[in-house]
Amino acid sequence: MSLAENVQKKLEAYRADGSHCHASGLHRQKRTSLAIITRDGRRWNMPWAHLFFSYFDAQPGAENIHLSYRTHEVTVEGEHLQELAAEIERSEVEWMQACTEASDRAHDSGRPFITKITVSEKGKL
Repeated sequence: MSLAENVQKKLEAYRADGSHCHASGLHRQKRTSLAIITRDGRRWNMPWAHLFFSYFDAQPGAENIHLSYRTHEVTVEGEHLQELAAEIERSEVEWMQACTEASDRAHDSGRPFITKITVSEKGKL
């Protein structure tokens, strides 16, 4: 099974539980890579071994997680992201996905909620 098929299968199972998109850290063990899915459906597989650093930035009305990889910069925007940032620090997140407009309407205010993920190649920022 390809990575995309595996991630899609897990997303469907996760949503069947009544959850909406954000991120999966359910396994509580170190993962080898992070699957990133943007709002427009683009997918990246980013190896944890290539992550230089990450940081969480919380300002009034805006929370961001920044990930700096060897070749890319990733910015995750949303709400209630502090727990997700801690899981990223421990390399426990298997996938994260920016929410769609349909899931925006069904937003659960207490859970991590990703509104936007931006992936940029270094040198093209």
